[in-house]
Amino acid sequence: MPDSETSTPDRIVCHVGSWFRRRMAILMGLLAISTLVFLYDGLFGYPKKNFNAALFSAFQSGKDVASDLPKPSDFSIAEFSEKQQEGLQAAVDAGKAGDTWSKFAATRHLAASEPKKFSIDEMNEQKGFAAGFVVILVLVMFFALWQQRKSIACDQSGIDFTNEKHVDFESVKSLALSKWDRGVGVLKTDSGQSLKVDDYKFEGSGEIIKRLREKKPDLEIISAS
Repeated sequence: MPDSETSTPDRIVCHVGSWFRRRMAILMGLLAISTLVFLYDGLFGYPKKNFNAALFSAFQSGKDVASDLPKPSDFSIAEFSEKQQEGLQAAVDAGKAGDTWSKFAATRHLAASEPKKFSIDEMNEQKGFAAGFVVILVLVMFFALWQQRKSIACDQSGIDFTNEKHVDFESVKSLALSKWDRGVGVLKTDSGQSLKVDDYKFEGSGEIIKRLREKKPDLEIISAS
């Protein structure tokens, strides 16, 4: 069925509705946020925390009356910027002056506890998670676009499902409405096949259920117990 088809008095056409689109948008938004969070940690967050660990190491060096600055490679950092080197030297000087770490940390808005150092593997792990979420996000986007093309319809003789299968009203044996509070009705045909009518996904599908019941007033209805 073309996705541009509209309803007529004889033919009811239900396209993917706002409920489904909203949930797909929410899911994609959550996936995008997760991607950004993991990518930020791998590229910026963890290296920033590692620099805080380098500050602690420099402070301890000062307390031990040493003047050597920490090596960037020891903290999975390519190189220290000029500003970072100044901060490291300040940490060494504070240690030599007999300051406490908590006092020095407070001047840089850091926690009083020893900063945790992250390995390069942990950084790459965050980037890997980000890449995985990107793949899932792309798949969900394609799925949502593909579903957007689908619709369910019925005429005076039966129902056309999304797989282009036409089911005559006369072949419908029963209708299960036990999940209709969630917008789901299940038809069972004479051949034993079960087919779902989803009013949340295909907006207006309730009209198809209504027509089915009008066409088959003796239809067996299975309601919630």
